[in-house]
Amino acid sequence: MKQFADFRIITLLGQGQFGETYEAERTGERVALKIIKEEAIQRGFDVKRFQREVRALQKAVGPNVVRFIDAGAAPLGKETRYFVAMEYLDGQDLAHVFETKGGVLDEPDLRRIVSQITYGLQTIHNQNIVHRDLKPANIFVCTDGTVKLLDFGLVKMLDYTTLTSLPGQPIGTPLYIAPEILRGDGIDYRADFYSLGVLLYFLVTKGNYPITARTPIELYTRVVNEPPASPAKHNDKLSPEFVNIILTLLAKQPFERTFNHQELIDAILTTPVVIPLHSPAFAKPARKEYKKACYFRLLHNEKSDVEAFIKTGGVMDGFVYPANFVPRYRKSLEALRNLGVRYLFDPVTYRLAYSSFALTQGLVKLPYVLDKNNVMTPDDLRTLAALQQYGQKVIDWQVKWGCSILVAPFHFCRDLGSPWLAIDIKLIEECRIYAKQKGFSQPV
Repeated sequence: MKQFADFRIITLLGQGQFGETYEAERTGERVALKIIKEEAIQRGFDVKRFQREVRALQKAVGPNVVRFIDAGAAPLGKETRYFVAMEYLDGQDLAHVFETKGGVLDEPDLRRIVSQITYGLQTIHNQNIVHRDLKPANIFVCTDGTVKLLDFGLVKMLDYTTLTSLPGQPIGTPLYIAPEILRGDGIDYRADFYSLGVLLYFLVTKGNYPITARTPIELYTRVVNEPPASPAKHNDKLSPEFVNIILTLLAKQPFERTFNHQELIDAILTTPVVIPLHSPAFAKPARKEYKKACYFRLLHNEKSDVEAFIKTGGVMDGFVYPANFVPRYRKSLEALRNLGVRYLFDPVTYRLAYSSFALTQGLVKLPYVLDKNNVMTPDDLRTLAALQQYGQKVIDWQVKWGCSILVAPFHFCRDLGSPWLAIDIKLIEECRIYAKQKGFSQPV
């Protein structure tokens, strides 16, 4: 094949069961051209997803992401073939770089490479693209030292060399795949953070992995259920602080991977990888002071008392209003809001776990009550999708009524072994992420 669409084919770079990758040229620009075979389309190729991810890739622009050039469909003989064209890169993938260096990266190279990988992840995550298959072979180190992410989003959709071809099966390379993908939970950017943790582990332990097994099924089971071996087991020179970064990324639950992108980049660039020969004495960080505020919990019939207090020169930081009081007592809320006083809602979610919750005035009418006839249990929130939907509805109700501060749903815990404790920690994190994604100005 010498021509495809308006691309001139130069040479075949690689091929898999369902597609080929070529070095090609169009109007003087070299590209890496991936073409998917006809039989892959017959096996359930999702054209709408293809079009959706084309739009996302067009926006995923950054120095650490391979540049998208074009995508679409074109005739090839009697067939219609889908394709994606990306910039052609000079250099080597990280797998080859690591091998040529004998399985050891010096500390400056490690920091430079991993920080750029994280910047690349931030670029695609900002477009709601999850890589799903982060590994050394999908990271390219250019001859000028720039590091770029390969094979994500639409490109991964076309690259059947590392994808399972049957719907409903996990996507990703087994050793790097996140537990939540294997559990069938909903995923977000933190699935890539897990893979980054495996990659970091691999790079600092001469190619070892946190979890290994003899078969894929055994590996999947261990990834979901068993803690990873400490990287210090394979490299006793690693600093405890750097080990902690890796183990945080390898946490089983997404909410336990507590870094955001910039925090992770800062940690990689500043944390000692190995134990210094002469450890300096670290200065105790200055204590950060937070402004304190007093919010009074009000009932709907206390409006006149507050109005009188404010009108005679009294000052209030704010007040707490039970969420189940609206819309029935909206006039009381509006009157207090007109006084210019800040307020937040008590979401009253803790009552949903008690059999008497239906007797609480207005509670069953709240949009986030899962079942008006049955109490809420931890099992109702066992999946990430259920957790996110519940938290989002609680936050949306507060935004609708103009709350100055948003409160994540919370529940009573009898002791530290209560399953509600882990659920509430997850809810705080998920609500913070949701508020940031929606651009809400209020803190959570």
